[in-house]
Amino acid sequence: MANQGTPDNDQVPPAAEQKSNEQPPTREPKPLTISDLEYEQLKKMQQNSRISICALSQRQRI
Repeated sequence: MANQGTPDNDQVPPAAEQKSNEQPPTREPKPLTISDLEYEQLKKMQQNSRISICALSQRQRI
């Protein structure tokens, strides 16, 4: 059983890192429903982080 546990431990860290890269950080608010004020704030944040660009693009689609 010890041998089976070793490969699992090796696969866990890389998988966790990939999931972290795919999912945006929790700092970003829900882009589904945002008010004009939040939209302007996201626009300003766009210069600091490209994460808000995703929110802006989703807002434009709607």
